Amino acid sequence: MRILSTLVLALLVQVSGAAAQTLDDPRLQPMSAHYVRLSQAYSEGDAAMILAYRTPDFFVETPGGGRIEADVASQILVDFLANSRPPIEQRTDVLCAGMAGESEALFTVVQHTTRTTDLSGSDHRLESAITQTETWRLTADGWRLASVSNMHDTRRWVDGAEIDPSQPYDPRARRAFTYTPGVPETCAVQAPAEPGPGLE
Repeated sequence: MRILSTLVLALLVQVSGAAAQTLDDPRLQPMSAHYVRLSQAYSEGDAAMILAYRTPDFFVETPGGGRIEADVASQILVDFLANSRPPIEQRTDVLCAGMAGESEALFTVVQHTTRTTDLSGSDHRLESAITQTETWRLTADGWRLASVSNMHDTRRWVDGAEIDPSQPYDPRARRAFTYTPGVPETCAVQAPAEPGPGLE
C-alpha cells in the first residue's frame, strides 16, 4: 500500500504561484495538455494510455534508494487501478520546471491522489500527497515520462484524518498526527540560453 500511494503518476496541473513565471516558457506550457490527458486516463482507469506516456526504460527511484523498473512499475499501476473504486481524483501542483539541455525537462511537483479503497477489510477514502521530481525526455514520439525520483514529504489522510505515512494503517490505533514540513523546494534547473525544442 505504501508503494502504491507513492507511485501514482497523476495529473491535473494546478500551477502554483512560484512556478507560474517558469511555465510562461513556451517550451513548457504544452506540458499542461499532457498532464490533463493523463489525469483523464486515471479517472477512466485507462492503464494503456498512462503507459503510452512513459519511455520503454522508465523507472522509479524509491525513497530508500531502490529502483523499480518499467515492467514492475507497470504492474503496480495496473494493480492500483484495479484496487481503486471511482471516483479517482488526482492533480499535480507544479513547484518548478525547467529544461535540462535540449532533450530533457525536469518538473518538481506535489502529486495528490484521492480514491476509495479497502483498508483493513472495509472501504475508506484514501488521500495522499508526495513531492517528487519527474524527468521528461524528448523521443521520436514526442515527450515521454522517463523517470520519477527524489520522492519525499509524503502525507496521507484516511476519511479526512491525517495519519502517519510511515506506519501501516491500523483503524484500532488511529491517533492525531501533525505533519512537519520539509525544506522548501528550490528550482535548480535553468533553461538553456538558446531555444530548445517545444514540448509535443
